[in-house]
Amino acid sequence: MVLSMLVKEHDFQIVAITINKKKAGRGLQSMKDEFYNHFCAILVVEILKMSSSEDDFVFVFDERPKSRDSNIEFESHIYGRIRHEFTEMGITPPQTLASRLDSQKSRGLQVVDFVVGAIHKEYESNESKFYDMISNSISREMRFFF
Repeated sequence: MVLSMLVKEHDFQIVAITINKKKAGRGLQSMKDEFYNHFCAILVVEILKMSSSEDDFVFVFDERPKSRDSNIEFESHIYGRIRHEFTEMGITPPQTLASRLDSQKSRGLQVVDFVVGAIHKEYESNESKFYDMISNSISREMRFFF
């Protein structure tokens, strides 16, 4: 029901990264924070590249149990990746804020969990029922280690 209601929204699109962690190798798997930070930054940059530079963005990620320094590292990694990518393109990046919230306290993140669950079922169990519901709303899907 949540996915059905979501796809009825007109100003809505999905940009997704799907990662096969089993094929990523033990070295990358053991570097959980770096792995997470790296792919969140890739996702943010892809979304920014698809947008108008006049838009402002607030990216909200699920808060994971981490130390305070890790949150600073997380944000620093994202902003650093944005600066690097946009400098290489010779473009000024849009205004961007990255933050974290506890998904149990954020209805928006809870809705995102339904989308993530639909994508996960497609690739992990070959169950496409829910993925098919959202597939027309997916504007970009990147796959790593497949």
